[in-house]
Amino acid sequence: MPIQFVLPEELIGCLSTFNTIDIEDVQAIIDKLSNIDVLPILPSGLQKIIEEALPSKSDKAAPVFELLMSLYTMRRQTDMSADDFLESILFSVEKAEKPWSEEDFSKLKDRKSILQNLLSLSAVWNVAKGLDLFYAYDCLLRSAKIMTDIRPIFNENATEIQGSIISYTIRLYLDSIEGRRTLSIALDEKDVKNLLKQCERALRKAETSKSFMQANRIKSTIISGEES
Repeated sequence: MPIQFVLPEELIGCLSTFNTIDIEDVQAIIDKLSNIDVLPILPSGLQKIIEEALPSKSDKAAPVFELLMSLYTMRRQTDMSADDFLESILFSVEKAEKPWSEEDFSKLKDRKSILQNLLSLSAVWNVAKGLDLFYAYDCLLRSAKIMTDIRPIFNENATEIQGSIISYTIRLYLDSIEGRRTLSIALDEKDVKNLLKQCERALRKAETSKSFMQANRIKSTIISGEES
């Protein structure tokens, strides 16, 4: 028995646009994605491959890319097989609050086999899984600042400054399930130097790990945040 999803408006729009794209163009994308040496990890890499499949039809490539990302992201959240997921998608479109016309829905059902092929692409699965790993954390860092403060030491009557302390505060701007928040932590000079040392070490470790993976023929390796 298929499950009825509450489909996002964006996905419904993608499916509607997909209905207007020539089958030959969709097949060209499937063929291209099924015959690549290095699987993409980032969405930008996937989008580039799809555009290469339709070099003179960027207006067709973009909707297919958006459809693939929507379908694969949703499927990973449901943990369903490709066939069961597709059955549920079609069932949900049929039972949607704003139903499609009989003609449009019939056309979508006629494209079931090519939708099954789209849902069986390792290249897209790789990107969807990569996105999961990128964001599989309780908090994501949006930005960070280290502020340097000069704090004066006054005499007993506060009539003159007799000294000062220079201190640091690192302020983290975070995204979490609860929303955006900030966290401020006091640092001293030793902390700042150690933080710099640890950051430099982390970057070296990432480059070392990437080189090792690529040397062992795991070419689909990127460092989080780098450009593809």
